Amino acid sequence: MAQTIAFDIEFRPTTDMPQLTGLDTSMQGLYGTPPVVLTVGTKSVSPDFRMTFSPTAGGGDGKYHLQKIIFITQGTALTAGSQIKTITFTTTGSYEVLITPVYVTGNSTGSW
Repeated sequence: MAQTIAFDIEFRPTTDMPQLTGLDTSMQGLYGTPPVVLTVGTKSVSPDFRMTFSPTAGGGDGKYHLQKIIFITQGTALTAGSQIKTITFTTTGSYEVLITPVYVTGNSTGSW
């Protein structure tokens, strides 16, 4: 059976990862030197960073904290038992990794 499939891959830090006090500078730093780099086949996948803000009132540090890093791979056609695709990643820090297959209907949107 052939199936077009993509993956939603989330990296959730297992320790607090404070960034900077400004959202723009925090995001620039994360995109400039991402703590997780994911490659599917030979193609890099761009991350999406989710952050939370810890206000200075109530004991917060006034910084943004990395909540999770999300990658969504490109869909590709796979046939059971006849193809293997490789997803690799390198990390700085410690993460819980959640991988969710996304079944895409219709034609393949690309190849690895």
